[in-house]
Amino acid sequence: MRKDLNKKKKIGLQLPPISKNDDNHLLDHPHVFLDEIMRQAKESEIIQVSMQIRDGEPLKEFHGKEVQIFNAADLTEGMLTWADVTLCATNKKRIGYNNNVRKQLGYSGKLLVPGERLICLHNYDDKVSDSEEASLTNGTIGTVENIREYEVILPYWLKESESERIIPCYKVDLRLDNNDIIRDVIVEKQMLATGTSVLTGSDLYKLRKNKRFHDPLPNDVAYGYVITTHKSQGSQFDKVLIIEEGFPFENEEHKRWLYTAVTRAVDKLVIIKKD
Repeated sequence: MRKDLNKKKKIGLQLPPISKNDDNHLLDHPHVFLDEIMRQAKESEIIQVSMQIRDGEPLKEFHGKEVQIFNAADLTEGMLTWADVTLCATNKKRIGYNNNVRKQLGYSGKLLVPGERLICLHNYDDKVSDSEEASLTNGTIGTVENIREYEVILPYWLKESESERIIPCYKVDLRLDNNDIIRDVIVEKQMLATGTSVLTGSDLYKLRKNKRFHDPLPNDVAYGYVITTHKSQGSQFDKVLIIEEGFPFENEEHKRWLYTAVTRAVDKLVIIKKD
């Protein structure tokens, strides 16, 4: 189960952007640091592991009641389906593990079926839930309902070929964990199949700059069984599986990444430590 955190709890712990060009350096000199995790008691194994990571201690194999730490060779497919969410560092791993989970769930050969989990990767404040209390924002996770075939038609001045101007999509409703629904989310089929969009950054820039183009574009969403730790910020989950990666972070940044991942867990935590 996914739960939202009070935003104040993220101060001083939030990970910097993946792209250094997007870094606004707001975290270089934070006004507030969170010294304790308030979701569990101090004797919690999750708290103890998080403090060891913060203090720079290396992960060691451990088998407790709340926390299990395994070597990379011990990772099994069942762990991926056991967790409410699996956290990793890179999009390459995210895409691969999501495909693995979908295969275990029997979804191979189908791009999308009702009940699947999707995560939004950007902010779309124009798409709000039925109650208008939530919008489709970066990190929003929902369960798919009401799948319909849909096509996004690009203008002639962007793509010369008629076939290139048609982007096959689905239009779906996303049910959030609080049962609120965000309707008519446009899911690009190629994004689901490959992890990359038909539209390039240059395409999006041209479309948004042109004042005559007002048609809806695909929303940047992907499978949400396995997500990056960056996308998990601001949320917590009952059962968390963490797959540690050596790349792409330097030592200090890697420690912050691992600490952030561990502190997403509420009840149970399994860590697959890197070799």
